[in-house]
Amino acid sequence: MLHVAYPQKGNNKKVQIDLLLTKYPEFTKFFMYSPSPEESKYKGAHRNELLHAIAKIISFKEVLRNDDGELVKWSQETVTEDGYYSVLKTLVDDEGNKLKYKNTNEDLEPEYALDEDKRDITHNVDDVIAALFGNGYTVSDIDTFEKCFEIIKNDQNFIHKDKSDEILHECAVSLHEKRKRLIFPQELKSYLKKN
Repeated sequence: MLHVAYPQKGNNKKVQIDLLLTKYPEFTKFFMYSPSPEESKYKGAHRNELLHAIAKIISFKEVLRNDDGELVKWSQETVTEDGYYSVLKTLVDDEGNKLKYKNTNEDLEPEYALDEDKRDITHNVDDVIAALFGNGYTVSDIDTFEKCFEIIKNDQNFIHKDKSDEILHECAVSLHEKRKRLIFPQELKSYLKKN
């Protein structure tokens, strides 16, 4: 992403313009969509956290635990600004040493795990919606956090209905960790604690 400061007409202030270069503009447009305040109380990032939670819960597989029993490598699917991927995540290097966060001595936390391998699944929006929600859903059915939440929680046609509580718990934990920059949805409050 490129950030450009551009002068405003009529004053000395500048606005930030973000340019996101992508090979998949339709997918990027879908992923980066953010509803207006009239459409949703929440940002597009909130909806995307639900998409991430579904993808992770339906695909998560342990790959490696270290001698202390800590999970250090796993595979999962993820949705990004340019597509749907299968990724192999790792917290250790090739010799099994714990990776460090940036230039510190702190061990890398799971949310910052490195992608050891990343493979395309699809860059087609309709295919991703079908994989995450099931057939019959459209972009307009899932364009806000509230709509996605309602499908996951109450729609009997949601193909991962048996994992609804786990998905909402995963999303709640993720958004709770990001609450300094994203409002925590009250709809997820009861899902913070694992049942």
